[in-house]
Amino acid sequence: MPWSLAIHHIDVKGSGDATLIIAREKNIHNITVNFRSCLIDGGCSRMALTLGRISITS
Repeated sequence: MPWSLAIHHIDVKGSGDATLIIAREKNIHNITVNFRSCLIDGGCSRMALTLGRISITS
């Protein structure tokens, strides 16, 4: 089955930007069987906890 790709651009409240890339492979029953993600952070390190909360709740 082909993988699907989702790219989320996140504005971290004046501290820079981040990008969350999520790739999923689903089986014939539309159930995710493989999952990969990558978070690219372009902001300040002091905002890491804020970005973590955004990523978990999104």
